[in-house]
Amino acid sequence: MRSLQAWAVGAAAVQAVVAAAVLARPAAAQVALSTYEVHLQAAEVRRPATRVVTVRNDERTPVTLRVLTEDWVRDSTGQNVFSAVGSAKASCRDRISARPASLTLAPGASAPVTVTVAPGAEEGCWGIVVLTPGARPRPEGSRGPSLESRTGVKIYVHPARPVRALAINAVTLPDPPAPRPGTVGPPPRRTLAVLLENRGNEHLKLGTTIELRTAGGQLLATIRGEDAYLTPAAARVLRVPLPALSAGEYEAKVSVGYGEAAPAVRTARVRVR
Repeated sequence: MRSLQAWAVGAAAVQAVVAAAVLARPAAAQVALSTYEVHLQAAEVRRPATRVVTVRNDERTPVTLRVLTEDWVRDSTGQNVFSAVGSAKASCRDRISARPASLTLAPGASAPVTVTVAPGAEEGCWGIVVLTPGARPRPEGSRGPSLESRTGVKIYVHPARPVRALAINAVTLPDPPAPRPGTVGPPPRRTLAVLLENRGNEHLKLGTTIELRTAGGQLLATIRGEDAYLTPAAARVLRVPLPALSAGEYEAKVSVGYGEAAPAVRTARVRVR
């Protein structure tokens, strides 16, 4: 079995914290979870599989949380997008359940949430268990929108027959946006746009390196892009900032590692006008 380290998506991303404008609620409570991801192999879910997540209230006041299940995908920029259960193509649908449906925690207190994944098809699926604060009274006289912070545990059921395949479909250098009239400062940085496609059935963590050369082959810079993530059978555009370049033609060699022995590689000629 492959190490699950390759699936780590960074604390900020794993926590699946999303903010939404909510007119009827103040800023939400801060809670911490014992884990932000649950990984299961399809073989482990031939019977119901249960995991326990500990929830801790880090606020100075009591907090009541609702425990919900939702779907999630990543959009073309790699951002998490959440939706109702069953709306995503690879949704685990009603296979994921969590109990209790709500809980109230005193300041500093902890409580368990039990997550159960029921048996199902061996193609793999994923979803998320979301903890969101219950409605609390708005302070008297408060107006305007406030933020609701939601923390979640992503659930991955990995397919019985995993396929890991990544393609770099295009590498382009779009013109930077024109500066706004009256703005002062350096011009916007150019970003190399790399179109990636996950042609397999596994989630991929991507590590990108770009070798930038002159048209004659002289190495100008080696650039390491930020880690990125790609869901199965999905595509996204990865944008990597470049150093300042004078007008002319350049060669960009893009290498994207995704957990296999050899990275995906594509070389493209790009022009700065």
